[in-house]
Amino acid sequence: MTVYQVVRKRLKPLKEPYKFNNGDVYLLVTSTHIWIWLGRKSYCDEKAVGAWTAKVIEEENKDLIIKTINEGEEPQDFKNLVNFEVVEGDTPGFLKHFEKKENIDYRLLQIIQKSDGEIETVEVPIKAKNLKGRSFHLKI
Repeated sequence: MTVYQVVRKRLKPLKEPYKFNNGDVYLLVTSTHIWIWLGRKSYCDEKAVGAWTAKVIEEENKDLIIKTINEGEEPQDFKNLVNFEVVEGDTPGFLKHFEKKENIDYRLLQIIQKSDGEIETVEVPIKAKNLKGRSFHLKI
């Protein structure tokens, strides 16, 4: 059995003791299977590289079965193969990741013209039913 960590666009072979970062993706290649282990905080670029490299390995040996598993949902077959510890961490992928820096406060305003001609603005809940009706007009 060989254990690999997805690092950027490559597979890095690992040696025991195995510590899997919860932000990373790992491949275990046995004589019968290619296991793709996805950490719960892993990003799509690492997942894609894991899937792609597993398929490349499988092309060389069509008898291998590819199985993808998520952190915390490891089947007993997988647990019997490898002794590993999950730790907090992430190896940077090849895509630039960013954190959302601001929260946008969305509001839905209803604009009403009263019988005396005065305009009134009222905040209403953001619901589909509040988007229907004649009282919502936007003139630019």
